[in-house]
Amino acid sequence: MAGRPAHDVRRRHVLRRAAATVLVAASVFLTSAFTAPGTACACSCVAPEPEEGAAEATAIVVGRMLQRREHSAGFEYLFQVERSYKKAVPQRIVIRSGFYGGDCGIGMERGGSYRFVVDGAGTEWTAHLCANLETEEVIEFAGPPIRPLPPAADGPDEATFVPVPPHELSEPALAAIILGSVAGTALLGTAGILLTRRFGRRRG
Repeated sequence: MAGRPAHDVRRRHVLRRAAATVLVAASVFLTSAFTAPGTACACSCVAPEPEEGAAEATAIVVGRMLQRREHSAGFEYLFQVERSYKKAVPQRIVIRSGFYGGDCGIGMERGGSYRFVVDGAGTEWTAHLCANLETEEVIEFAGPPIRPLPPAADGPDEATFVPVPPHELSEPALAAIILGSVAGTALLGTAGILLTRRFGRRRG
C-alpha cells in the first residue's frame, strides 16, 4: 500500500461507505415493497402459559388442510377435522387467518396435518399465530379428545370452496413487487451514476 496517496485512500473509503449506504437503503425499500400491502415486517406476541391457553381457548382442532383461498385480509383454509378438544365442531370447517408477518397469520400446506387453537362457532373459525405457539402443550390441559360432528348440510366442501393456485399473488401484492423492483433499480442506478461522476470529477 506504500506509495498510494493518502487522499486517494480516503476517497476510496468515502466511496465504499456511500455505496454501502445506498445498498442498505435499497434493501430496506425493496423489503417494504415485497411485504404484502397492509402488513408489517414481523409478528410480535408472547405465548400464554399452556394451562392458561387451554382455559381461554374456545376449541382446539386437529386434522388436515384440504384447500386454501385468499380473502382481503388474509387466507381461508378448508379444514378436515379428525378430532377436537373442549368443544365438538363439524367435520368440515373454514379457518380464517391473517397474512403472514405482521398480521400474525398461520400457514398451512395442502394435505398437511395440523393442530390449532381456534375461536368461532359452527363452520366459521379463526386462528392466530400468538395463540398457537405451544399448541401441543396446550392440548395436554384441554381434556379428552372429542369426535367431530357430521358435516353441516350447508357447510363448506371441496366442490364449493374455490382454492387459490399455489404461489398465486394477489394483484396488489404483484403491483407492489413490480413497483418496488423498478424503484429499487432506479435508485441504485442513479446513485451509481452520481457517485461515478463525483469520483471522476475529483480525479480530474
